[in-house]
Amino acid sequence: MPDLRWADVETMPVLRRLAERSAVAELSVKTVSGVPRCPDGLLTFSAGNRVDALGTSTECAIQPEVLATIRRQAVHEPYAAHVGAFGQALHDAGLTTAAVGSAAVPLLADGHGHVDATTSDLPSALRRGDVVATVVDTLYYAPTQFRLHAAELADQEIARQLATVPSGTTVMVAGISDGQVTRMHLHVLLVHGPGWRHVALHSSSTRPPYVQLRDLAPTILTQLGVPVPATMIGAPATESGQPARSPASYADDDDHAVTGRTIGGILRTTFTQTALGVLLLLVFGYALPRRWAPQPWRGWARVAVRLLGAACVGAPVCSFLVNVFPWWRWGAGTYPLLLIAGSLLIGAGVLLAARRGLVAALLVGPAVTAAILIADQFAGAPLQLSAPLGDSPIVAGRFHGMGNTDFALMCTAMLVVAGLVAGQLHRRGRPRLALMSALALGAFATVVDAAPRLGDDFGGVLTMVPTVAILVLLLAGVRLSWQRVAAVVVGAAVLATGVALLDYSRPAPRQTHVGRFVGQVLHGGAGGVLNRKLGASLASFQNAALTSLVVVTIIAAILFRRELVAMLRQVPGLPATAVAVAVLAFLGTFLNDSGVVVAAFADLLVIFTITAAGACRAAATAGPRENGTAVPPPAPHRSPA
Repeated sequence: MPDLRWADVETMPVLRRLAERSAVAELSVKTVSGVPRCPDGLLTFSAGNRVDALGTSTECAIQPEVLATIRRQAVHEPYAAHVGAFGQALHDAGLTTAAVGSAAVPLLADGHGHVDATTSDLPSALRRGDVVATVVDTLYYAPTQFRLHAAELADQEIARQLATVPSGTTVMVAGISDGQVTRMHLHVLLVHGPGWRHVALHSSSTRPPYVQLRDLAPTILTQLGVPVPATMIGAPATESGQPARSPASYADDDDHAVTGRTIGGILRTTFTQTALGVLLLLVFGYALPRRWAPQPWRGWARVAVRLLGAACVGAPVCSFLVNVFPWWRWGAGTYPLLLIAGSLLIGAGVLLAARRGLVAALLVGPAVTAAILIADQFAGAPLQLSAPLGDSPIVAGRFHGMGNTDFALMCTAMLVVAGLVAGQLHRRGRPRLALMSALALGAFATVVDAAPRLGDDFGGVLTMVPTVAILVLLLAGVRLSWQRVAAVVVGAAVLATGVALLDYSRPAPRQTHVGRFVGQVLHGGAGGVLNRKLGASLASFQNAALTSLVVVTIIAAILFRRELVAMLRQVPGLPATAVAVAVLAFLGTFLNDSGVVVAAFADLLVIFTITAAGACRAAATAGPRENGTAVPPPAPHRSPA
């Protein structure tokens, strides 16, 4: 049933009674296209893999010649989907297929586009096929103002169909796409029949109560005892230990996901534009020659920099922390109010800590950020799911663990904390403890990000291992050479490979995406995954706000490197930390499919942290530029790096 949502089930008595006796899930219908329409959903089900219907039409019925064209082209697309894999697997197992109406044909068509029977009614199809498919498209075509009436008609049709189904038959009801003109939502999945209990479902790539559209074909094949084709990237849906909830509760999850995704784009742009503004004010207030920036204006810029930094340093982590509250139920203005309140509270903590010294002020924002995000992972990542900057079950990038924005913030924060703590210990004459503490904090952050039961982030291992190694080497005063850098990279690759092989050694249902990727490397298909991820990483640079922040930061760091060095040398350990964060941003950008998002959020956290603490005051000590030459600053405290 295209565009069947849990909010509709509340108004459909027949379907609601079926839901009360079935295994249930919230279905993410992500395909290749931006908003999946009926053809995308039909073909993704058929392939057990994400498919793009090539924009041929939004109508559910797909003409045979169009289906043949899509089938030929899909194997050459990034997901290398085999349209018809489900029907072919059924035919190879000796099972017959029957479609009710032409719209249902793509669900069961084999690799040649054939089904065994196409009928006009369900009773005839049940007599002629072992596996039967039908499409009820009443809700799909319904305008918003007539949706309630469309739900009533769809419920009546479901009642007629269920009355003809023999007892002991397994019935699956799924909302396989969004509406013809609607935005993306979560949809309904019900599985009723022998052996299916009234509990929440999930698959190996999700968490209860979520299942992906690509998982449906493998679920049916597994139920029938038919081998799942290797071309299907979906995994069978299985029962979880989580009890089923009410349709209203699942509809609330959908509202949360839709609202969070809407706010997410606005929030990313707001954060990056604010960080860019702070950076420009920082340059204006501290680094430009006096003839370009008169003293009164420079004074106002410095005040604005400090206040904006203090107000914003806690904003990124508070964007996750707000998920503690059901903000999406309380009106459009609730989220920004809660976000501002939390940010101001953390900013006040930074200003209070500044009374004890610069290091204390620098530590507050990163320490709070890291503590909240690490605690979230140990709690099962409830702050991540459907948060505006977190993982959206609608987008279906991941349903558990640590997303790329979360990774950038947590790991950057931990690097800052590790560098500052090590710098202070070194200053107090305890160099060995300084290095051990930096290594321990960096390793802990890596484990939290990469462990399968926590962050489950394979790219995090490849990024954090060399980053932490470089931080420790710099803190130890070791000069970085190409040989040492190469050794660090090789060590990271060996460690990451070991982690991946360990995951692959587990039974298939328990493997994470890392173990499944190893299987693709060994048995084919890894090239497509790598191409997709690289393409997504490069496409991220099309985000003007994020890219502008990173580019302007790099240009400012090059142009005003003397002032930057003077600022960093105020605090022992800070120069080494800055290099480590730069390495994290670079590697994270090209080893994660979120691309420039990683660099941008590492960048803005550092900008807000430095300005909130008042560390930028050191830039002024570098003196004005006279005739293009900076006046040498007073001798700073030297970093152990």
